[in-house]
Amino acid sequence: MIFVNDIWSLTGIPEWLGHTDANEDGMGFSDVIFPLFLFIVGLSIPLAINVRIQKNESKNSILLHILGRTAALLIMGFYMVNYGVIYDANMPIDKNVWQIIMALGIFLIWMDYKRLPILNKRTVLSLKAVGVILLLCLAWIYKGGGPEITTGMQIRWWGILGLIGWAYLLNSMVYLYLGKKCGWWY
Repeated sequence: MIFVNDIWSLTGIPEWLGHTDANEDGMGFSDVIFPLFLFIVGLSIPLAINVRIQKNESKNSILLHILGRTAALLIMGFYMVNYGVIYDANMPIDKNVWQIIMALGIFLIWMDYKRLPILNKRTVLSLKAVGVILLLCLAWIYKGGGPEITTGMQIRWWGILGLIGWAYLLNSMVYLYLGKKCGWWY
């Protein structure tokens, strides 16, 4: 997805690699990647939920995991979409610095710290808290819009990550609560 999301910035590439314009009938290679990614995510949902069920996790525990992952995707998408409409002239920091701090905050909050056994629980919670503070500070200093109207961060659309989050939430909930009732899934 990273590759196709940056194709627009390249020159001299075959037309079929890019996105098809909204007013054209057809699809380019880049237009196919997101639906394929959603399909792959959808295939992994039953596998992931079944593993958790086999580990005797309760439905409430699985639900909390689903909600946490959905929230992560929605928040990341929300910040990334708002980055796209920053009005740089009114910002106290450069928009590229804002983006780097955003990425740092996201990493600090949602990184898999279990792979770093040298960090104790208190340190991990402190790092996550720093990430939350960074994202809150970025929201506070954010200036979008233009020279006439300056806005704060707004829900415009959820971005690709947010769309993945909504699809994940819906499909995970359906599978978690209806999976065994629909025998063709087993």
